Amino acid sequence: MFQTLPSVCPLDCPDTCSFSVTVDDQQLVRVRGSRVNPLTRGGYVFYTKSRDENEAFERSKGLTLRGVLKDVTCPLLVIHGGKDRLFPPEQAERIVREAPNATLLLYPEGNHVCNNIPYKYRPAMADWMAEQLR
Repeated sequence: MFQTLPSVCPLDCPDTCSFSVTVDDQQLVRVRGSRVNPLTRGGYVFYTKSRDENEAFERSKGLTLRGVLKDVTCPLLVIHGGKDRLFPPEQAERIVREAPNATLLLYPEGNHVCNNIPYKYRPAMADWMAEQLR
């Protein structure tokens, strides 16, 4: 018997991503992002100091790093997922073009923040950091 339950991401992000899991006979069969959980939806409203989701969405259109990336001279690692529905990969590519000492790790199968593939990006991030410290 299929049962869909609410859940949250166990990763140590500064906010809480929520999702729904579907189980059948105690086996996980599906994971989907939650579109109704206020922890996920309300977080962006809170951080943008908006009245509601529509205002937060409009404010998000003005968020940009244009004009300041040239001043980021320290090594910068940009990790991005090709399936990120919030920020297209072109944004990550632009950041790497504009920041003078940037490296891009683009995972085609990765979602927003690549939370679906931590086993790939976390070791790569650690290796990159170790290389920078040599």
